[in-house]
Amino acid sequence: MTENIEIVKELLKKKDFLKAEQILKKMYFRGDRNYVTLQLLGHSLLFQQNYEEAIEYYLQIPKSYQIWEIYLNLAHCYLNLQEYQKCIFYSEKAIKDQPTKFQPYINLCECYLRIHQYEESYNYAKQYLKLHNDIKQVTDIDFMNTYLDLLLALNKEEEYKIAALTFLENNYNPVVLNHIIQKDKKLVPTEYIQKALDEIENEKNFLNLVDKSKSLIDFAFSLGKFYEKTNSVLFEKYIRLGNEFATNIQRYNPFVRQKHISRVVDYFLKTKDDQYPSIPATKGSGCIFIVGMPRSGTSLLENILTTDNVFPGDERIFFNTKLSPIIINEKFESIDENFMVELGNEYLSHVDESTMRSNFFIDKMPGNYQFVGFIKRALPAAKIIYIHRNPWDNATSLFKENYVIRQAFSSKFFTIAMEYAGHEAIMGFWQSFFQKEQNSIFEIQYEDLVQETETIAKELWQFIGLEGEYNETKKNNRYMSFTASKFQVRKNVHRSSVNKSIFIDEKAQFEADLEQQRDYWKKKLKSQ
Repeated sequence: MTENIEIVKELLKKKDFLKAEQILKKMYFRGDRNYVTLQLLGHSLLFQQNYEEAIEYYLQIPKSYQIWEIYLNLAHCYLNLQEYQKCIFYSEKAIKDQPTKFQPYINLCECYLRIHQYEESYNYAKQYLKLHNDIKQVTDIDFMNTYLDLLLALNKEEEYKIAALTFLENNYNPVVLNHIIQKDKKLVPTEYIQKALDEIENEKNFLNLVDKSKSLIDFAFSLGKFYEKTNSVLFEKYIRLGNEFATNIQRYNPFVRQKHISRVVDYFLKTKDDQYPSIPATKGSGCIFIVGMPRSGTSLLENILTTDNVFPGDERIFFNTKLSPIIINEKFESIDENFMVELGNEYLSHVDESTMRSNFFIDKMPGNYQFVGFIKRALPAAKIIYIHRNPWDNATSLFKENYVIRQAFSSKFFTIAMEYAGHEAIMGFWQSFFQKEQNSIFEIQYEDLVQETETIAKELWQFIGLEGEYNETKKNNRYMSFTASKFQVRKNVHRSSVNKSIFIDEKAQFEADLEQQRDYWKKKLKSQ
C-alpha cells in the first residue's frame, strides 16, 4: 500500500490525475478504504473537476480524519456544483477548525454573492481582507473578481475604484484590468494600458503556442474592450487576436454538438407517446427557464423579470450535469419514469436549498435549449421563455467576449453559425413537439424586447402569472448578473446593441455559412 501511495503522490505532483485515479480505484475496490486512499482519490477527482464523485469519496473518510483540508475541498466541490448551502456548511466547518486560514472566506463571499445576500458576502470579504491586514497583500485573482462584483452589486463606487487600482498597482493582472475597463475605462491609468500593449507586442520566449496563448489572451481581450468605443480598428485587431489565442488553446469539435442535438431529437421522436402518470401536472410551478443563444438577451430578460417575488437564479448547470453524460454516451435506456421523477425532485431540491424563498425562480442557463423536452417532462408546470436575436448581432456579441472555455464555439464566426443554426433547429423541434400544450413556450425577439419593453413585459407577467407590473424605475436590488452582461444590464434598457457595424468583412461569409447550416438541419430533421 505504502509504495502505491508514494507513486500516486508523485503522479499528483506531475498533474497526471487520471492515472492517479486509476491506481487509487484499484486499491479502493480491492478493499483498501484507508482514509489516505479516500483522501487522495477525492483529490485526483477534484483536480479533474469531477466534483460529484470527489464528494462521494471525501464523505467516506471517517469523521475523526475529516480535517480542515477535507472541509475546504468539499466546500469547493459544492460551490462548483452550485449547491451553495452545502458549500456554506463546509466552509464554516473549515473556519471553525482553522479560523486563520483565509480560503474558506473566499467560498463564503462567493456563495452569499450568488444567492444575492450581499451584506453577508461583504462581511466575509472584510474578514478575508482582515486576515491579509491590507488589500495590498491580496494576490488571489478569484477573490478580487468576486470582491469587485460584490462592490458593483452594493454600488460602492469609491471602494470599487480604490480596491481595483490598489490591486493592479501591486499585482498587475489582465483579468482585473478588464473588469475595470468594462466598469469605466476612464478609471484606468494610461500606464496600465501601455503595459498591456507591451505584453502583446514585445517578443518573449514561451514554451509553445499554447503557453503563449494562455499568457496573452486576457491582455488581448482587455485591449479590445478598451478600444471598443473609441478606435474600431484597434478594437477589432485585439478582439481577433484574442480569438486566435482562444482557438490555439481549445480542442473544440463543432460537429459533436450536431450529433448530440440529433440524438435528443431522435429520442423524443421515439418516445413521443411516453406518459409519466406519477408526475403531477403542477410539478415545477414557479420555475421559469430562459433559454436561447448566449448573448441573446437572457440576462436582460432575467433583470426585467426580477421582482420581490421572483428570485434571479442565474445560470444553473443542473440539467447539463445530469443529462449531458446520457446524451454523450447514448445511455437513453436509463431514462424511465423513475428517472424523470428523480430529475424533477433533485432540481427542486437544488433550487430550494440554494436560494432565498420566493414564489418564482429563474434559471437562465441559455444552453438549456437542448434540454427543453426533458424539463417539460420532469417539471410539467415550468414556464419556458425562448429569446432569440438577429443572428449577426448575436454573433458579433459572442465574438467580442473572452469565452475561451465556457462557449468555445464563439472564437470563430463559422462555429457560431453552426451553433446558431443548431439552436434554431432544436427550438423549432420543441415548439412543434409541444404545440398541443397551451402556453408551452413563450417566444421573444430581442429587438422587440428593447423596443417595446413594457408591452412585452405585460405579456410575460400574464404568461408567468406574476402580480403587479413591470416598472423600469424600480428595479429590484437583488439583481446582479454574473455573466459577460454584468455591466450592460445594470443600465436602463438600451437599443445600442441592435444592428452593430463591427467585423463587417466577416458578415457575408457568416450569413452564407448560417444558411448552409440551416439547410443541413432542414434535411436532417426531415429525415428523422
